[in-house]
Amino acid sequence: MATGVYTRITNGGEVFNGRKVLPLTIRGIVEPDGTEQVFNGTIQEIEAQIHSINPSFSWLDFRPSIRTFSKSPRKRSLVKVLCHVQNLPSASREAVEEIQNWLNDPSIAVEVQVSAQSCNKFSCKKNAAVWFCNDNLEAIQEVTLTLGAGVGQILDDKECQDPGNSNLIQGQAFDSNDYDFNIIVNGDECPE
Repeated sequence: MATGVYTRITNGGEVFNGRKVLPLTIRGIVEPDGTEQVFNGTIQEIEAQIHSINPSFSWLDFRPSIRTFSKSPRKRSLVKVLCHVQNLPSASREAVEEIQNWLNDPSIAVEVQVSAQSCNKFSCKKNAAVWFCNDNLEAIQEVTLTLGAGVGQILDDKECQDPGNSNLIQGQAFDSNDYDFNIIVNGDECPE
């Protein structure tokens, strides 16, 4: 699992945003006539794991273990955006837009789960991280399209741009309609 320089290690493990960091976990079948497999890490680490099994893998071919969405697989808006939070560094707008494009692709929409009172680093690419954090006492699931909508709201909020440099961005988008979860975009040290 990718760790970042903006997490801290405690006796209970890695912590980000005041929450325990747990790996993103995706279950599914990645090759014809294959069996269910479990993959952990950021989406980039998961793709590398899958490509080691099936070099010609495409997300269009991914068969999640259970493809039943608890919500309709569509974009929906989050209710609040805060900018420049927790003294986190900003990320490249271009890198964040690449992550958002993946999240917004309806042909590969999957549900991702985050455990109670924890955060998953969903993506870490070109030194831009996207986190999915859960403030609830129980695990929640959300479709990647909603994560993409939250990232989009941060990208669209001019206050989340660095003063004098619209190519750098940092912020946090909140949902409180159905769940208490948030999405954080920040600069980080990423392997690619």
